[in-house]
This record gives sequence, C-alpha cells and structure tokens, in this order.
Amino acid sequence: SVEFKLRNMIIPVVEFDNTTVREAIDFIRQRTAELDKWELDPLKKGINFVIRAGATEKRVTGLKLRNVPAHIILDYICEQGGLRFEIDDATDAVVLMPAGR
Repeated sequence: SVEFKLRNMIIPVVEFDNTTVREAIDFIRQRTAELDKWELDPLKKGINFVIRAGATEKRVTGLKLRNVPAHIILDYICEQGGLRFEIDDATDAVVLMPAGR
C-alpha cells in the first residue's frame, strides 16, 4: 500500500535548498521507484504523487536529512510549503494540496 511504502522506504540522502515543491516531489518519486523492493511490476514501483493547483510554486529550503522514511520528508515539504497531503486509495496516489482546502 502507499502508506506502507511511505513509512518503510528509507531515503539515504535528502538535500533541498530553494527547491520547488514539484522538484522535491519528483526527487521522492524517483528515489522511491529505485528503492521499491516490494513491488515486482516495474511500472508500479515507487509512489505516485498528484500535485494540485496552488501547491507547485512553493519552495523548500534548508532541508538536509539522512536515512529518513519518505513520509518524514513529505511532512517537511508540506510544513514548509503550507501544504497538506492525503492518500487517495482509489488511485493509490499521494495528493498534495494547499493546507487551507
């Protein structure tokens, strides 16, 4: 499940400095696909993300982490970007949106 992957995929190195939310999410998407040892189908590896309007131009800065689960990185991105995320079980995706909506 997406939640399982968020909690169990450990990203070795994360460094964001003046990085857009889209760039940060692209990084997580790529790393989780590389690190997904549970999914056999190469097309389903990693975590799918959907970024809603108003969330992409935010920036993440001064974030340096080592060996952290994907969900912790996502929490930091949301905190800095004024965003929230939810898991859409129908599409197996993590949806990011402005926190006020």
